[in-house]
Amino acid sequence: MAVGKNQAKIEYGDFQTPVDLAVQVCDLLSQLGCEPRAVLEPTCGVGHFLSAALQSFPSLTHLAGVEINPAYVKAAKVGVATYTAQRPDVVVDIGVADFFVKEWKTYLAKLPDPILIVGNPPWVTNAGIGAIDGNNLPQKHNSQNLPGLAALTGASNFDISEWMLLQILEWIEDRSGMVAMLCKTSVARKVLLSIWKKHNTAAHSRFYTIDSQKMFGVSVDACLLVYDNRANTTNQTGDERSCYVYDTLAAAKPSAHIGYREGALVSDVDLFDRWRHLLATPKVGQRYAWRSGIKHDASSVMELTKDECGYTNRLDETASLEDDYLYPMLKSSDIARKLTRTPRFWMLVTQRQIGEETASIRLTAPKTWQYLKSHTSILDGRKSSIYRNRPPYSIFGVGEYSFSPWKVAISGMYKDMRFQVIGEYNERPVVLDDTCYFLSCASQAEAEFIAGLLNSEIAQEFYRAFIFWDEKRPITVRLLRKLDIAALADELGVGDQLAGFDPEMEQSHSQLRLLENTTNYRA
Repeated sequence: MAVGKNQAKIEYGDFQTPVDLAVQVCDLLSQLGCEPRAVLEPTCGVGHFLSAALQSFPSLTHLAGVEINPAYVKAAKVGVATYTAQRPDVVVDIGVADFFVKEWKTYLAKLPDPILIVGNPPWVTNAGIGAIDGNNLPQKHNSQNLPGLAALTGASNFDISEWMLLQILEWIEDRSGMVAMLCKTSVARKVLLSIWKKHNTAAHSRFYTIDSQKMFGVSVDACLLVYDNRANTTNQTGDERSCYVYDTLAAAKPSAHIGYREGALVSDVDLFDRWRHLLATPKVGQRYAWRSGIKHDASSVMELTKDECGYTNRLDETASLEDDYLYPMLKSSDIARKLTRTPRFWMLVTQRQIGEETASIRLTAPKTWQYLKSHTSILDGRKSSIYRNRPPYSIFGVGEYSFSPWKVAISGMYKDMRFQVIGEYNERPVVLDDTCYFLSCASQAEAEFIAGLLNSEIAQEFYRAFIFWDEKRPITVRLLRKLDIAALADELGVGDQLAGFDPEMEQSHSQLRLLENTTNYRA
């Protein structure tokens, strides 16, 4: 089958580095004291970095480029020739090869130190390549060692550049040199996290934010990752497992300080150090456990609106259904926009526990059963393997906690760290979809007490120490569970109220609201 131009661009993550950007990067590296004898671009494209290196580094004696596209290799050679005429002493080697099969160890041994490995690896995920039946992939594996359910639900999807960068950083572990790579910011963080987990010490690293829309015409947070492993280079932070972030290539001072603390990547080292004593430790039978909302992967069938005519699904079908399995529902957007009093949708909840049999719906709610049966093709066609070998019309992320009368909830998708109190609607518990997270509470007083704790300035600062707002889902269950709610209550001076909280007791709302405005805390 012939590969179209657009398909090839997707498969190979083909975003050529603009000439001006390549020059800016090399000039920056020169300002940072980079004086390489060898420059290697392992996915060189048309060679703009190679040409820029010849202009920026008078110390250069060896120039090497590798590219899988023969037409690009030809263009790179032509571009480099413009500058090699004035640099006849530089050994140039630009050739065609596949990054994933090339014998890099032998190739790198020919290049002298200090070495600079620079470039712009493919901006594409394994899922993106798989969607077009592409083959430009390393050997498949669960690169992040995720547990079964996380891997099955797609959390193990990875960027090809992430895999490449990890290989590249291994190349210079025992070398003197630098790595400077354009990549997604999320990829840069994952790469550094992998390195920091593996080594107690690491090279000096920096991020420089770039305007990907201006440079590449894509809307994604991107940066230049600089990893400095030159001999006698000292990390400016004093902590080798940390990294300063700069807003532009020209910025003189950093705008953020990220790092590795207590086995996790933190977005603000200073805030983490201030509130690290609030970190939760694994406990059995915790009173408050963060949960995800219900996962069904069939919104067209399972999410409906209600009026005097009945329930209408997203296929614009109206059905007369029993109320037994229908619950008012909130989505991330509802919580983020504080539209929590009157739910817009109702969710068809077929189980109260994961794996519970569903055949009884046929007897208790025959209209609902017939409705589900009429949409079997959609429900059986759900792609996730978590639904295989399960009762018909199964859902996930459901338990007795899903039906608690009161909840403290937050959106996982929006840049908003405010926690909302969710109560019943028309004497029915409100359920949440799987883009939301929540704590179960037995009463309004309890829910407002907990929301007050979580909305306090201390809790907000604690969470900000971990959050990267450019992530697709910046707020996760894993993040929320990092905070010890009991320790937080003690910090705010209300530990006794929390310890003795009776779900049936009505607390003074004045005390609860006071918590949200607490500003006098330990520095």
